[in-house]
Amino acid sequence: MSNMLSVRDRRFGVAVLSVVVLAALAVLVATLTSGRGGSRPAAESPRARQFAAFTQCLLTDPAGLDSPAAAPLWAAMQEASSKTAAKSQYLALPAGVQPDEAKTYVNSLVVRGCDVILAADGTPGTVAGEAAADHPTRHFLLAGGAAPSGNTAVVRAGAGSAVVAKALTDAFNGRFPAGTVLR
Repeated sequence: MSNMLSVRDRRFGVAVLSVVVLAALAVLVATLTSGRGGSRPAAESPRARQFAAFTQCLLTDPAGLDSPAAAPLWAAMQEASSKTAAKSQYLALPAGVQPDEAKTYVNSLVVRGCDVILAADGTPGTVAGEAAADHPTRHFLLAGGAAPSGNTAVVRAGAGSAVVAKALTDAFNGRFPAGTVLR
């Protein structure tokens, strides 16, 4: 009979030990998956930026964001995005592209789902201004000397990035300044 007790005692001990080990593993897994495990404090854990379902796109000349015409527009887009969480994208026209070919690039921004299409002065602004009539559900913000229309607004030279950022923020909030010239 003493052998039976020792076998039962051993089984009970193994069962208790198993429960303790499983509980410790559960705590370890919960700690690691919560992002607080390891040696990195919770405040330093990486966070992905959450964007709104709104995209603002910039069409530039071949110099891209280094273009003197595009750089202030991109800065304004970043300022607006910090206030609205809008996504910002850009597309540079390739060197030597002809204006009739450049319209394809504007169309690709429409297909991407850009809610507002900004176009830098020069060929991008001219082509986007012409394409705006083909895409009445999109808003176009054109830098330079184009004339505003039903779905376009024009930013005159020297308007400043704050003016562009405000127009983008207004567009995000459903108040695109169509048909206006921004100074």
